[in-house]
Amino acid sequence: MRLRCVALAAVVLLLAAEGSTGRTAPTGAAQAQTDSIPIVWARHTAGRLGLAISNRGDFGYRAFAPPVWEYITGELIMHAAEFPLGSGRDCLHGAGISVGGIIGGDTLVTTTWGTGVWEMQPIPVNGAWFDYCRAIDPPSECRSTMVSDEDFRVAFTDTAITDDINWYDYLDRRPHKPLHIEITEETYVWSYRYAAEIVFFHLELRNIGQQPIRNAYVGITVNTGHISGTEDSVGFGNVVGYLQEAPSGSPCDLLDTVNLAWAANRDGYPVNGGWAATSPRDIMGIRFLESAIQPRYYSFNWWAWEYYEWWDYGPMRQDNYRNLRTGQGYTGWPGGDRNEYYVMSKGEIDFDSPFTGVMPDHSGWLLPPPDLAERLASHGFPWFEVATGPYGLNPGAMATVDFCVVAGDTFHVDPTNGANLPHHPRTWYKNVNFSNLARNAVWAQRIYDNPGVDTDGDGYFGESRVCVLDSALVEGQWVPMVADTEWYKGDGVPDWRAATPPIAPTVWVEPIKNGLHVRFNGEVSETAKDVLTETVDFEGYRVYIGRDERKESFSLVASYDRDNYDKWVFDSLTGEWAVHEDPFTLEQLRCLYGSGGNPCLDSSFVPSAYSDRGHYFQPEGFPDSIFFFTPHDRNASGVGQLTSITRTYPDMPDPRTLEPDELTPELYTEDGYLKYFEYQLDLTDLLPTVPYYVSVTTFDFGSPSAGVAPLETEVTERPVEAFPIHELDQPVSGSDQIYVYPNPYRLDVDYREIGIEGRNQDDRWDERVRVIWFANLPPKCTIHLFTIDGDRVRTMEHNVPATDATSRRHQWDLINRNYQRVQTGLYYWVVEIPGGKSQVGKLAIIR
Repeated sequence: MRLRCVALAAVVLLLAAEGSTGRTAPTGAAQAQTDSIPIVWARHTAGRLGLAISNRGDFGYRAFAPPVWEYITGELIMHAAEFPLGSGRDCLHGAGISVGGIIGGDTLVTTTWGTGVWEMQPIPVNGAWFDYCRAIDPPSECRSTMVSDEDFRVAFTDTAITDDINWYDYLDRRPHKPLHIEITEETYVWSYRYAAEIVFFHLELRNIGQQPIRNAYVGITVNTGHISGTEDSVGFGNVVGYLQEAPSGSPCDLLDTVNLAWAANRDGYPVNGGWAATSPRDIMGIRFLESAIQPRYYSFNWWAWEYYEWWDYGPMRQDNYRNLRTGQGYTGWPGGDRNEYYVMSKGEIDFDSPFTGVMPDHSGWLLPPPDLAERLASHGFPWFEVATGPYGLNPGAMATVDFCVVAGDTFHVDPTNGANLPHHPRTWYKNVNFSNLARNAVWAQRIYDNPGVDTDGDGYFGESRVCVLDSALVEGQWVPMVADTEWYKGDGVPDWRAATPPIAPTVWVEPIKNGLHVRFNGEVSETAKDVLTETVDFEGYRVYIGRDERKESFSLVASYDRDNYDKWVFDSLTGEWAVHEDPFTLEQLRCLYGSGGNPCLDSSFVPSAYSDRGHYFQPEGFPDSIFFFTPHDRNASGVGQLTSITRTYPDMPDPRTLEPDELTPELYTEDGYLKYFEYQLDLTDLLPTVPYYVSVTTFDFGSPSAGVAPLETEVTERPVEAFPIHELDQPVSGSDQIYVYPNPYRLDVDYREIGIEGRNQDDRWDERVRVIWFANLPPKCTIHLFTIDGDRVRTMEHNVPATDATSRRHQWDLINRNYQRVQTGLYYWVVEIPGGKSQVGKLAIIR
């Protein structure tokens, strides 16, 4: 497995109550077996989709009774599929995984949820019932092995067998028969804004039985129930559908295949003719992610909520008819293993539910009576299942299946649109917004299998297409002038890599009198390519300072970024301005749009002269092109003017323009870094003898054509702790004078408030954070403490590399060698320095 995570040592025994699909579910021995194993839940919170995951394979289950507490935080789970996070709105009622296959002469299906009983049993993974790793909670030992910013991992099997007289297969009237499979499920979430509305699932299915499983299919079943309002509300009812293609987001507006099943409230539940905070205006979807080993067949089938049997309807083609024998209509809920397998494997893509009430559009389909058709089109509670296959699994063999749950905001934009259902579904579709959901579905595939990246090194990079960005009229013919090769498909080997900001620079912090000197080198930051866009997208640096390591503690003190400009282009079709290309340097713009014999030297071309206030640029020979320019970020590269960050060696040549034999030793610092990428600044007027944390982040210019906003490294990623130098830190009489502070130490003073002790330790009481500091120490020494009578109180070894900004400080927690709190009084301290030297002093602890 690719994932190694940190597991909780204690197992929280949480039992989620078993729900049902509406008909009375059988109970008995199988239920008892499930209750003997802890069912636990954890909720993803790194992104905007707060999806709860269980250790038995279901997810987003809303109807918790009794309440369930989150495995990681211990907090009560109020929303299991909350979108956006913090809104209090759930985008589905619950979902689960089904696996169907043929063993010998039996057609069997195992499901994790939705049949009234759970046929999967959790098993421990890494010694716990739920394995996880979160980059949002630093420091974390597992961060180096993480796939995303928040990784969960669970495992479950279907090997439980019962001889109970109750039957669970609604068709064959027999107990559940297992496939004998084991599933390991990993889920990934990235916190970057363009990926924050996606939860990725990676499933590894293993045949742990003795017989081969033929023609296996994997399905995701979704209950949409909870996203509606009340039965008396306008928003009562949900709609589902299937989106096969979506815009790629490229400047040419090309289409990508997404094969996305979706569900939404019928109208967003408007309140008083407008939107309320509780209005479910958003949309969710399920997409299988495609790779070289992914099967080519998909099914999408939906059926009415089977609580009322006379509603028991689901679309079915006349030439593909099967009597499901589970309701009055016999075409709806696929009860029983053989029926569910049939639905999963038949390869049928149902029409979208809003079209149920428009009879003429569905030639070849079996349809419900007109009154039921109209009700289903506007006030139904459909379930749906999207499935893929087939797979073959011999004993011991494994197959991987990858899919994602995506959400999109502002699907509903017109509060009156619900009135178009059931009779005018085409008008209804014109007044909803699929763009956010579709964009997220496109990005999910790109993160899963990076376009244009040869992951396995076989020379195949995927598939690309040429996109013409600009053209000119030449002798009556439109001739492409600017074109770009757009990679839209990967090499078929999963990457699981998101676009990330450039790597943060290497940082050193040196104390100066009442301040700190910050040095950093950005060779890697400025030269590395983004893993997804495959471009060097470095834009600049930001310097932050804080009094502790919490994110909210840091304040921005300086910024540096490249001089470049965004080109805004007017789209005559949409009537909107948009940025489609990466930022341009001033030289690039002059070479493109300058005049004279050498346009690159045309100093009269000034990008800032063209703005969105009517001063547009229209290049000669391009009558259909109108655009203007804006600075990208702050263009704060003017040393000493727009930024306090300066280049340490401003006259050094850019090594990227030199030949290998021109990289002479003079271009490098003493510690081996290229001088061209060296920067520095001084942070002054700081309090001496108290700790500060300095963080230098890197940010990129994003990818406007792909819809990726600029990304910045986390300010908490690699902060450096340092102490400004006190006046006493300076050499006295030719030697370093060691001192102690606060001295005297007063027990009635709130040193925590002034930052001397207790920083970032809010969970500990005052007596547990008391500290006295020894300052101006050599990097290596031994500290002894004695009572006034000469009894040894404590001995501490100080051994910190001289390059560490904390090498001159050591703290004593007022605990003696017997692990007891010391009493008030006078104490002696002795610092032994290698070479036979020592310094002696006194300190007092008073009340």
